[in-house]
Amino acid sequence: MTLLSFPINQAANALDWSWGVYATLASALIGYGLLVTSDPFGKHVWGAVGRRRPMITVLVAGFITGLFGAGTAWVLIRQAETKTKVQAAQPGRDDVTLRAQRLVPILAKFIDDSGAIERDIRGDKRALANLQQYQIRIEKLRSNLGEFLNRELPDSGATVLALPTEGSTGLGPIVFEHTRLVASIRGQKEILANLETYIRRSSKPASRSQDWPSLGRLAELRERAVHDLLNRNVRDTRGISRLQRDIEDWEQATVNALRGASAAEVDVTWFRVLGTFASKGLRGLNADHAHARNVLAEKLDRLLEVMRRLDARNQSNRES
Repeated sequence: MTLLSFPINQAANALDWSWGVYATLASALIGYGLLVTSDPFGKHVWGAVGRRRPMITVLVAGFITGLFGAGTAWVLIRQAETKTKVQAAQPGRDDVTLRAQRLVPILAKFIDDSGAIERDIRGDKRALANLQQYQIRIEKLRSNLGEFLNRELPDSGATVLALPTEGSTGLGPIVFEHTRLVASIRGQKEILANLETYIRRSSKPASRSQDWPSLGRLAELRERAVHDLLNRNVRDTRGISRLQRDIEDWEQATVNALRGASAAEVDVTWFRVLGTFASKGLRGLNADHAHARNVLAEKLDRLLEVMRRLDARNQSNRES
């Protein structure tokens, strides 16, 4: 029975560690019970020897019980040590499951919040007039979601999937924001449906450069400038002044993002200070508006070139 307990224990442990514990204890108890009720034990211990030497009977029973207890403890200790070693080398199924159970409600909340914004935009007849309000809500959501995914599922591809930088173009900024949000919801649902896969992937050594999140931020800034600044519908001088202030804020945010991506300082300066440049021929409400649009268009082209250089550098680092 003792020998049989080991294959039973290992088979149970392959299914679940706790079942291995139960199998070991059950096997030991059954084996002990069979031993003390066997005919030889009854004749020599519970029989004549037990009547003449009761102390010996107690000592023998205690010794046998101690052997079984020590054997059971040894099996459990070795089993725990093996489990610890396996978990140290690779997250076990239980760890992945526990992490998934913890992350599911958080991801579900992000999906619900994203869906609420999407429904508001879809049902708003004045969605374009309320563009800035929706952009603030979307950016806050994207920032929180990105921080969560980078912390909980790093290097798994989840952040890129849940935070797409592209949307439908040519139909106005509100359509761009709406279609990008819809793509984000679709990505979040994909992550939720395959959460354990993303958890395992994030537990492996990183194979991509850590600069990718910064490049994603630069892509966001550039696309936002195209849709919200370059193509903004300006109707009066107050709108032009506001556009100029927004361009300055965008430029500072982009410079910070470039430095965060470890861009060369010469590239940062090339983006920030234009010097002379060929006008793109963009028109505006007046000369100031036209100038602001042409300056912004040039900065957008330079930013795209710097992003290409950063991408090439990251590619070279991965290959080396």
